[in-house]
Amino acid sequence: IGTHTAGVMVDLFAVSDLSPLQALWDSPSILWVGQHLKFDLGMLLALGVVPQGKFFDTEIASQLLSAGQRQKHNLAALSQRFLGETLDKTEQRSSWSTRLLSESQLRYAEKDVITTLRLREILRERLVDAGLVETALIEFGAVAGVAAMEYAGFTLDRQRWAPIAAAMVEAEAAAKAELLAQIPQQPSAQITLFGGTEPPNVNSPHEMLKVLQDAGINVTSTSQDVLASIDHPLPQAIVKHSKASTLVSNYAKTLARDIHPVTGRIHSTYWQLGTESGRFSCSEPNMQKIPRKREVRDCFVPAPGNVFIIADYSQMQLRIVAQLSQDPEMINAYVNSIDLHKLSVRSLVTVPMEQMTKEHRQSGK
Repeated sequence: IGTHTAGVMVDLFAVSDLSPLQALWDSPSILWVGQHLKFDLGMLLALGVVPQGKFFDTEIASQLLSAGQRQKHNLAALSQRFLGETLDKTEQRSSWSTRLLSESQLRYAEKDVITTLRLREILRERLVDAGLVETALIEFGAVAGVAAMEYAGFTLDRQRWAPIAAAMVEAEAAAKAELLAQIPQQPSAQITLFGGTEPPNVNSPHEMLKVLQDAGINVTSTSQDVLASIDHPLPQAIVKHSKASTLVSNYAKTLARDIHPVTGRIHSTYWQLGTESGRFSCSEPNMQKIPRKREVRDCFVPAPGNVFIIADYSQMQLRIVAQLSQDPEMINAYVNSIDLHKLSVRSLVTVPMEQMTKEHRQSGK
């Protein structure tokens, strides 16, 4: 344990008994302030220290105040935005694996802590002025749980997954062949070195847009939302291939590689307030977008002696919207137990609500 100018620095890897630190975590009178606290809590979990207590995360506070605006929320950006100061992050790229840190690295670590504490005072006042204290407390209270989720991860049954991944690769190849068969030969096609022509790159939005326009389909975008509404085999084939290609690139070719060599589990990154609407997002890999097929989700198994307990609020966000807006049709739907997702679809299709399928309801969502 070494003392520095602004306080105390603790080398957790050099301390064999962390029980005094756990006692600090358990103290209800201590507020733990940090930037992107989830990372620090995960490191402590790896050392056997269970995060408890009260938290203030400057990154989350800034995200709440931005109300979904596209802004950076790293420490350097917050220092510039709220303190008007440029934070030198050069030492962040230096080697931190050495046994003894340099004076420059220690000063860098100290500066980060001081900056975070200064930001907390400003952000706390901003949250009060914006009427977001209650919301912030909810988000801060979730930080430890999110860190624990990432640390725990998921177990992938490799034997179950292997044939499913292979089937995804085969489906992508079939979708590509089907798409290429739909593309008419163009006089301007790229001529290869050894004769013949080069087929267009089906993974290039730019080339697919040209293919569509050459075929007389007047579109300015190749997004699935745009193409799915066009009753023509070519755009439908592009959508089918795009979906198959996404499954292969995001899961079939990468999911098994995401298994950590030490834990044998997949540890995704979860982002609080990761979307403009304030919902979570997930990456590396995106476990929130795992295909809905039962055989795919059955590949994720609990640890021996454990079971999965699945719980979900029923249409939580829509219920909140109904309460805040006092929209009479929404309120009537909930009072009379009418499925609001199906009600949303009713204005788009002629199918009676009692005959709507899961696909209809999903499109309503």
